[in-house]
Amino acid sequence: MPKYNAGQVKVFEGIVESFIKNVVKSAGNAPDGASPAEVFSDSVRVMEMPKIIVARIAFNRGAADPDKRVKQILKYCSSVLPAMQRSFGDDLLIDALPADARTQEIADICRENGATGIAGLVDEAVKRDMAADLTTGIKKQGGRRHG
Repeated sequence: MPKYNAGQVKVFEGIVESFIKNVVKSAGNAPDGASPAEVFSDSVRVMEMPKIIVARIAFNRGAADPDKRVKQILKYCSSVLPAMQRSFGDDLLIDALPADARTQEIADICRENGATGIAGLVDEAVKRDMAADLTTGIKKQGGRRHG
């Protein structure tokens, strides 16, 4: 029996899609007129490239088993994360996380699979969402905290 389900796999695939669509292929230009994809490519260090290539090949194969698929996705995300952080910073990556990926369950799965960098981004997104919810709740109560 698989540890993870198809819905969880879809959430992790959504993280990859969001990072590509909303960060690397975003419409905005980076400094010096470079595209975000060019900035990312320039940020990848020579020693990171083999790890990224191997992880990307496994990611593209797309294992049918949900457990293997989650591991493939997280290995790929973890391999590109340092260059993504250097290129765009954590704030942009956190903002790009899809709503369904902003849960403690997703952070825990990341940690279980050794993707501590991705888990850290998810943890921060969860914290920010909780703070925003708290602020919204206070505003709805007329600016007063009850409790």
